[in-house]
Amino acid sequence: MNQQLDRTNPETWPYVMSLRDFMAATKTGKNKALGLVQSGELPAKKVRGTWLISKDALLKWLEA
Repeated sequence: MNQQLDRTNPETWPYVMSLRDFMAATKTGKNKALGLVQSGELPAKKVRGTWLISKDALLKWLEA
């Protein structure tokens, strides 16, 4: 995603986010973000070397 995410409005977030988008939306550092997806704590899929996180999975994770 090329434009900056509005952290305060999840309605504007894309349906699928990259790890970089996730880091911007949650103000999470790279090491923490990688740890979350690699451990499976935050559901994500790695596609062609890029971690992808669905908006639904992220919202459920934030609520937990």
